[in-house]
Amino acid sequence: MKIFYISLAITFNVISCNNTEKKDPLPATKATPSLKTSFLGSWRLADIEVAGTKNNDPLLETADDKRVLQQGLIFSFFENGIFTNINGLGNYDFGEWNFVNGKKMVFLQSKKYKDTFKIKADFSNSKELLILKQGNNQKMTFSRTGNAVEKFELDAFYTNNNTWRIKPLKPETDKQIMERFANYVSHLAFILKNASDQKQAAVSFEFSQGIIQIYSGGIGIKSKEDVPETWINSYYSPKQAWQAYAMFESYLKTSKGYKGASTGEWYIDDYNILTSIYGDLKNGEFQGTAVN
Repeated sequence: MKIFYISLAITFNVISCNNTEKKDPLPATKATPSLKTSFLGSWRLADIEVAGTKNNDPLLETADDKRVLQQGLIFSFFENGIFTNINGLGNYDFGEWNFVNGKKMVFLQSKKYKDTFKIKADFSNSKELLILKQGNNQKMTFSRTGNAVEKFELDAFYTNNNTWRIKPLKPETDKQIMERFANYVSHLAFILKNASDQKQAAVSFEFSQGIIQIYSGGIGIKSKEDVPETWINSYYSPKQAWQAYAMFESYLKTSKGYKGASTGEWYIDDYNILTSIYGDLKNGEFQGTAVN
């Protein structure tokens, strides 16, 4: 793969920094960040239990019940009453949430569904867990993956930073394709910034797969065979997805690169590079590239 480095001539397709390393809701209660349940932030599904046995193979039934666990699921809740969720297949949903019944339950409503869950916080085994129970049949346990950020609009999983996931209903113009790609870039940038601000020991892009390759101190492009179907399917058509790919690939080949020095923290180095790429996108440095 061709790569290029910040402080050298452009010879590779990587921008790099020199770095060593369902029922109606009850009356709602307004959410605040100081609630006892510590509800705000991002939570990843850690376990799911479904009551009752319906066939002669209880282990197989349990495996079927836990299929959503195998795929992966992440929920994010924001203080303005918005939530988002993304599963491992790339399916994205968002809607509104409210505490109900004296903050003992939470009501979730989106275009796809509405339901009420009992909620419970658990701090056992040094892990912060959130338990959602749906009646007496289903219990979902979530593990915290991110705290609420100071400005929720800058959270990587807030709705405004995930519009790139929403498949358009009609073909997009070059400008719209660039705007979709810019939103994807901003989403990745906020993941890194949030991880740095919260001093996370590790950062995950598992629910944010696309064509950008994140390195320790560098940004590149994935080979075509490694581009995930979930990213391609977020565009109107595969042709328009590959048009975005060609656009980014061309930018990496022709860009003057990022000249900033390393901060010594690769989260911030890559955040700065992505911010630079985002600025170039917004300022017309990217060009539409036709794909046959």
